[in-house]
Amino acid sequence: MLLKCKKIKVSQLIIWGLLAALCLFVTAKIMLIGFSADEEYQMILTYRLARGDMLFREVWDTLQTSAFYGQFFMWIYLKVMHTTTGCLLFLRLCGVITQGCVSLFLFFTLKRHLKFNSALFLSAAFFCTYTKLVAMPEFSNMQTWSLVVMLCAIWRAKDAFDSGKKKKGYLYLSVAALFFCVAVLSAACVILIPAIFVLLFRLQEKGGMKRNLLFWGICLFCGVAYVLTLLAINGWDTMLFGINGVLTGDDTHLGGVLLNGNQKWVDYLQGTGIILAYVAVTLLIAIFVSCVIFQITQKRNDVWMLVWIVEAYVITLYNWFVKKIGYEGLKLYIPVLSFVGIYVFFKHFHSEKDSQAQRSSMLPAFYGIIIGIGVFVNVLLISNVGIMLNITFLNTSALWGMVILVSYLEKMDIPVKYCLVSGLFCLMIIVGTGFTLNSGPNGNTIFDVKRGGRMQEGPTKGTVVSIPVAHAYDFNYRMFRDLVKENSNVLIVTNFFHNQSLTPIYMLNDVNISHYTVNSTPTYSDKLYEYWEKYPERMPDCIIINVDSCTGEDYMWAMDLISKYDEMVEVSLYTARCFVRPECVKEGYFNQ
Repeated sequence: MLLKCKKIKVSQLIIWGLLAALCLFVTAKIMLIGFSADEEYQMILTYRLARGDMLFREVWDTLQTSAFYGQFFMWIYLKVMHTTTGCLLFLRLCGVITQGCVSLFLFFTLKRHLKFNSALFLSAAFFCTYTKLVAMPEFSNMQTWSLVVMLCAIWRAKDAFDSGKKKKGYLYLSVAALFFCVAVLSAACVILIPAIFVLLFRLQEKGGMKRNLLFWGICLFCGVAYVLTLLAINGWDTMLFGINGVLTGDDTHLGGVLLNGNQKWVDYLQGTGIILAYVAVTLLIAIFVSCVIFQITQKRNDVWMLVWIVEAYVITLYNWFVKKIGYEGLKLYIPVLSFVGIYVFFKHFHSEKDSQAQRSSMLPAFYGIIIGIGVFVNVLLISNVGIMLNITFLNTSALWGMVILVSYLEKMDIPVKYCLVSGLFCLMIIVGTGFTLNSGPNGNTIFDVKRGGRMQEGPTKGTVVSIPVAHAYDFNYRMFRDLVKENSNVLIVTNFFHNQSLTPIYMLNDVNISHYTVNSTPTYSDKLYEYWEKYPERMPDCIIINVDSCTGEDYMWAMDLISKYDEMVEVSLYTARCFVRPECVKEGYFNQ
């Protein structure tokens, strides 16, 4: 028996060691490879806020309230390092550490309701899950972290109420409310409020109204305090002007290859039809296989669910590595696991024959699925890209669906099934995050980066991208650093085509940003003239037109703006035309 115990412990250590190694591999990949538009946007947004640009004053970005966490780390980096060089890797590291802390909180919460290995696998899967394959603190990660912590805190509050520890329960509810406030700052989450309201009512037979009053009272207090703080800093007139600038149309999401208007809803309908077709066909195949097994064994079981999940895994892997779609393709396992979680909850945790304790044991996980769906719908309403790219916002729904499924398999006491299911789910997430890439010139998997180049200059130093992109960035950084004087006002006319938006140039030479947004897909219109009329000190001294990555309409707008200046010197960067007021050119530049 002693030898057997030692053998089990050794095998456990091997499994844990492999899991840790895989998580480290995913971490290394997510930190070093690739550079996406959303990551670029958030990095520059946190930079301009850390330098003193104020929310709803100089900044009119729709996602500006999500930047406070990254802004804090950027401020530390600037104070300690006195440079922006390499700050992207630092922000990514901060994001990975935060992801690890949330994963630990999730693990210790799940461990109360699942077996150790199941909780470990599912928490490791969450640790390796990044909605946009971006590690830094940007809005999708902030939203995910805050909502997962909120649900874990509510689950712990439920456990405390069930065991008669009301003070502890109210403490966890207070923590949940604070993290919901973070979720609201990260993105517009009002669509989630009804689900949370009902969940708080159902934590216990009585006291639902009191719990809701505490939760929403804290949210209201934090919201009022936040608004009053902004008003105290900006003043009423400036605040209203900035809010109007944000609400009068987010023209940064209307140009180029992005979706808008009827085109957006047509894409959503087509994408939904494709997803539902895959879900329906694979479900029918899984039911057929289950019927065949029943005819052979004469035992009724839920094997169709496991077959359905395996089908979803296989199709997703086929899309990733055979069709070369990459991370942004159809990840069929996400909607399948969400459906499975809902089915298992109502079939095995919410039936009339179950006890009250059993019926409510997975209640927070069920609402985790519902809230994840709410996040997905919320994102679709404000998004400008297709539904296939947005399906990753259902990641947490798939996670909570897996929690419910594994809990059911553990209740049935079939160790091979629940260990295999949770382990395969974790492995699937690791493969997806560790081996696939976002769309771009790097390709679709890390095998396509074998000829990649490492950026040597600027805030993105150390990041691996394609050789042409790395060369363009490095050359432009060196040119710009030698060209424009410190504290000049700079406007970059660009669009994020082919990963060459050039907006990180804003982070060099301590220049001031002349645009109300640093979104990497901006458009240029008379709204900018309104901005400069309010803040004339932000009129550009240097205008960079990224010829290879800007629309013809934006190019003509920029040339018209340049014609309004009395005199500007033109110099050429690697992929851009650069116009600078003579007094803003560094001394000796033309002698180089």
